[in-house]
Amino acid sequence: MRKRSGLEQLRALNQLLCQIGGSDATERAADAEVAYRYFANQNQCAEGVSLQRAASALVRLHLELDPALAGRILFEHWHAGESVEWGGPLWIRPILLRRLNRLAGASAVLFLITGLREAICPKGSRWTRQRRTEYARVRHWIESIAARHHPEHTRIQMIVL
Repeated sequence: MRKRSGLEQLRALNQLLCQIGGSDATERAADAEVAYRYFANQNQCAEGVSLQRAASALVRLHLELDPALAGRILFEHWHAGESVEWGGPLWIRPILLRRLNRLAGASAVLFLITGLREAICPKGSRWTRQRRTEYARVRHWIESIAARHHPEHTRIQMIVL
């Protein structure tokens, strides 16, 4: 599984967010494309903007550009690299539940997760079959926790970069 660059992931996120309903989706998409180019330029000019910061800012931009969306969708971002030590689901459960509690009561939720792949397979390590299996298992586990934590009528969109 080839790892996408941070810029490729941002472009995909930007395109996905443009698909979210709203009255001025075309104008929002143009504004978000400008933001994407800014992050791309920052990435080329210096150490750059981290994927986690850029992705979070891009989602917030989309929500702020369309007040109808901002009023309907609650947003939370979790960077898996914030976990002190990767020890599997047991270690991230309290962090995950704390993040999900912030979204309680919302009818629509956008939960962005970055750094999960890097938490499971640190830089310099190989992406083995065992790590791919662990990634899939943890991702499924996070999805099931999120689904159980919110009422059935809540629309949950989880994006993992």
